[in-house]
Amino acid sequence: MRRARVQGFLPKALGVVVVVLALVVSGCGDDTDDAATTDATASVAPQDFSGRGPFAVGVTRLQLGTGAPVEVFYPVDRGAVPADASAYAYTPEEVWGSLLSVFPPGVVSPTEVPDAWVEAPASTSGPFPLVVFSHGWGSERLFYSFHNAHLASWGFLVAAPEHLSRDLLARLNEGQTTLPPNDVEVIADTVDLLEAENTRPDGALQGRVDTDQVAVEGHSSGGRDAALAADLPEVDTWIALAGVPPVPDAAAAASTGFSLRADFDLVDHLATITPADKPSMLIVAENDTGVPPSFGPPVYDWLAPPKRYVELADTGHFFVYDSCALIQEQGGLQATADALGLARESLEIQGAENGCLPEDAPAADVAAVWNHLAVAQLNWVFDIAPDVAAASLQADYLDATFPGRINEYLVDQ
Repeated sequence: MRRARVQGFLPKALGVVVVVLALVVSGCGDDTDDAATTDATASVAPQDFSGRGPFAVGVTRLQLGTGAPVEVFYPVDRGAVPADASAYAYTPEEVWGSLLSVFPPGVVSPTEVPDAWVEAPASTSGPFPLVVFSHGWGSERLFYSFHNAHLASWGFLVAAPEHLSRDLLARLNEGQTTLPPNDVEVIADTVDLLEAENTRPDGALQGRVDTDQVAVEGHSSGGRDAALAADLPEVDTWIALAGVPPVPDAAAAASTGFSLRADFDLVDHLATITPADKPSMLIVAENDTGVPPSFGPPVYDWLAPPKRYVELADTGHFFVYDSCALIQEQGGLQATADALGLARESLEIQGAENGCLPEDAPAADVAAVWNHLAVAQLNWVFDIAPDVAAASLQADYLDATFPGRINEYLVDQ
């Protein structure tokens, strides 16, 4: 870890056309403020949340009034998984729809999510805090299923809505080249939907959803949604993964990646708006070519505490994707480029490989870090063994547990 700064400690994603292609293959420095480590934290053993938690995972599909599907991942008692339960997977047909015909046979295949089961009975240990996961531009709710199942295994109920205004089919069929309007309304509607499911008589999720504890997590343009949704009264905390800054729609320049207009000053804009007084975490990637990590520090400086900032080392924009490890194992997307008639050097292919090439940090190692960070942060915010969560978020523990994976870690509590 190149730099760690702790300013106090008190327990308490633009997806673009290159996103489409990503699924085709479906020691800390001594400057850490040791005085910031409380006696309580020092006396409690931290916990590694990078592996699966104590629950198996159930998955069901709901629908918003707009017709947008919502994938819901929830905790299941391991002994209660039916012997004939169907393993959860998402298929090329679900992802590509009518566009599937453009791919030669064998290029795309189903993606099975480990230890996740369709419509398995929800654990009676709830209600569980609700996490709404907001996908990026040109992306889909399905692409983050490994992470969403990971959260559910640790006792969270995760709802991932499809943003019809900016998903894969909208990007391809409508040719979007500018940042679409934010989708905070979709997040609010998703919370309402889960609240209704929680009280629906004989519903599969009746009594399992704690809508008094709500987080929003988002990737890329979904990270911008998360920041903006923090102003909703029902939202308690938010996490941005390689997130677009909370800027107006008109601030973005037309491009195949996120960029700001030349006449738009991010720092000046942030000075005109007030951040939500709620806990936050920003996670950026060192080599991100989609949303440059340089956007992260100004947003972190603007945010109200408690807040955390993490720069992941040697990875790029798509470290969050289920397919990242597979792309890395295959040495990149050369086969995909050949199948689609694209040059390996094209912006589409190079962008889709960002963070997922053999020379990048191993995708599984990167996933371990941000899975751990997300679970620990949510536990800390929602007062779930908060001393353990706080100890698990200490810079020295992160450095020892995930050596070389974090460049910079800033905390202001």
